[in-house]
Parts: sequence; structure tokens; C-alpha cells
Amino acid sequence: MSPYINIFSVGNGPFSKTLPMLQDRVANGKRIKVTSLSSISKLPKGCRVLVFVEFGKEQSGEWKSLLNGRSVLTIANEAWEPGFFIIHFFIEEKKVRFAINVKLARKAGIRVDSRLLKLAKIIDE
Repeated sequence: MSPYINIFSVGNGPFSKTLPMLQDRVANGKRIKVTSLSSISKLPKGCRVLVFVEFGKEQSGEWKSLLNGRSVLTIANEAWEPGFFIIHFFIEEKKVRFAINVKLARKAGIRVDSRLLKLAKIIDE
């Protein structure tokens, strides 16, 4: 079991500036490491959290193939591709909100805490 929570990100955008702020913080007794990936082929086998800062629809098929059957929490700052991201952030009434696709989380073998679900918009598609 790794002593780290490894968060990988793809693309440049608003998240790419804020994600590094998580570097070396501790969550559940594990230090957070944030790594920016330059391409799909750089995704390590042990990836458990993947943040899409930018998501090119032209690459969605490649990402789906690569992530199929893997237990990876996918996060995006918009829902570009329905049925692809487990968590996505969006603006509603001038506030940042988030949605969780519980069906995708279950399929990926990811258990989402009930306290987090109470705060989220639930998607079950």
C-alpha cells in the first residue's frame, strides 16, 4: 500500500493552477502527490485519481479504452463527456457545485462517502 495519494492531471486550465496547492498536504494519513501528465501514454498503472483540466473530445475514445475496467476516480471541471467523469464541477447561481455519477463510481469500484453524496448533485445514468 502506497504512503501517498497520487493525483494525476491532464491538460492546462484553471485546475492546473490550483492542483499544485494540494502537493504535500496530508489526507487520511497519506501525503498527496500531484503529477501533470503530458499524454495518455504517460498514465501509470497505479493511477487512482485522474483530473481532466482540459478534455479533448477527439481523445475521449482513447481515454475510455485506457480506463476501462480500472478503478480510477475521474474528475473534470465541466461535464464534457456524459457518462465519463465520476465527479465534475460546474457553476450554478454563481457558486461552484459538483455532481457525482454514482453509477460510474460503482462500476469503477469506488465507494463515495454518504457525507459527500449529501452535498452533491447525484447523477445515476
